Amino acid sequence: MKIKSEVYFSDTSLNSERLNKLFVESQCYLNNKLNVAEIIDLLGLDNSELSAAIRFLNSNNFNDFVNEYRVNHSVKLINDNYLYNKTIESLAFQSGFNSVQSFHRVFMKFKNTTPSTFQKKNEYPGI
Repeated sequence: MKIKSEVYFSDTSLNSERLNKLFVESQCYLNNKLNVAEIIDLLGLDNSELSAAIRFLNSNNFNDFVNEYRVNHSVKLINDNYLYNKTIESLAFQSGFNSVQSFHRVFMKFKNTTPSTFQKKNEYPGI
């Protein structure tokens, strides 16, 4: 007989896998208007189940979870030389952010540097 915590862990683990799969396959994080209600509807979860799945994935909250995907997307674009002929503003919007200011703040939070400095360090690794 399973005890309640084992069932909860199993459900949370499965919901976390479903959440990651949704984000990877649909890239819904690129939608700058993405919200909790949309994800709950898409996955058929309630708010507490979604929160548990996000915490299981070591994110503090929905915004951090989404923003981590967005920052990782912007890093991929930077590494693919996106900024050679585009602006930081364009990079921010292509990564799902509503503004350059929020992009800079969130990028700094996750990467401890600005997007421009990140690009320069990757372009010239010795810097």
